[in-house]
Amino acid sequence: MMKRGSDPPEVTDIHRTIEETLGVHIDDESAEKLESPRELAEFVGDRVSCAQVEQVPCLTAKAFYEFRRSLQKIEPKLAGKLRPDTDLESLVPKDERQRFWERLNGLGYELPELHYSGLATMGFLIGPLYAACAIVFLIGRLWPEPIALSTARNLLLILILPALITTVVGLTRIKRRQIPRPLNTLRGMATYLAYRHCEPSWLGRLSKRQVKEVVLLACALEIGMPIKKP
Repeated sequence: MMKRGSDPPEVTDIHRTIEETLGVHIDDESAEKLESPRELAEFVGDRVSCAQVEQVPCLTAKAFYEFRRSLQKIEPKLAGKLRPDTDLESLVPKDERQRFWERLNGLGYELPELHYSGLATMGFLIGPLYAACAIVFLIGRLWPEPIALSTARNLLLILILPALITTVVGLTRIKRRQIPRPLNTLRGMATYLAYRHCEPSWLGRLSKRQVKEVVLLACALEIGMPIKKP
């Protein structure tokens, strides 16, 4: 498949993904001798040890690569930045996440809703009520009895309503910006998409045959050539 330095971007990306996902390093000398995707699959399959296999979750490669391509389609600037453990929140600004999520769903993904930020929610829930109570407390401490008690009571009744209204309005204006864990990484998203409708027994580990399928599928999706399973 030629030396790494002279490889087209798609082949280099395949090598990098294989190294990061399966833990198999492809040196320049070996890459030069690998002339077909099937030879690459054999090369990688022969070098994935039992210990490595036990550490690699059985991600459906189709979900992994297709989702990465979808991300690059809706956000071309993400090309070259998407690795299995990449935090999507670090790539997508808060103000753009809702639109980003909607565009993914528009491609046919049935993703769970974004989450509200815990601090923002608590702020809108507690902030106005806390401010109203603080004002009443100060009046009670600064004004003499019995004016303070009656004034504080009346003021509390006056302030509590706008405080509640502010809380309700604030909650309706909070935007969902937090990507649910573990969907915030490409690996977690692929796992979710692959096994959302599967039985727990499907969550096995990669065999040598599955490793070869992952490599061939990566080649098929990145290079655009139809390849039969081994």
